[in-house]
Amino acid sequence: VNTTWHSLVDDQRAGRFDLAVGGITNTLQRQKLVAFARTLEEGGKMVLFRSDQARGWAGLPNASAVWEALGRPDVRIGVNAGGTNQKEVEARLPRTQIHVYPYNGLQ
Repeated sequence: VNTTWHSLVDDQRAGRFDLAVGGITNTLQRQKLVAFARTLEEGGKMVLFRSDQARGWAGLPNASAVWEALGRPDVRIGVNAGGTNQKEVEARLPRTQIHVYPYNGLQ
């Protein structure tokens, strides 16, 4: 099914598909519109970085060190528009260069 994060709930409610599985945050706003099953697996925010930078990022000792390193003004982060990733990055990393991408689907 061709959908986007932005239209995921509306597309599901319109019957375009039966269910969605993946990194979907269970929010109160979404609970008002759709039902959520029990959590299948606990996950977290993951950082995808260029392979030529692997040594610097992969060597950080814990999540706190990663967030601290991401908070530098020379770091550029891309996030999908309107999602929980955008909200968390904007709240936690006010000095970072944040690039918001409006389309989060397959092209």
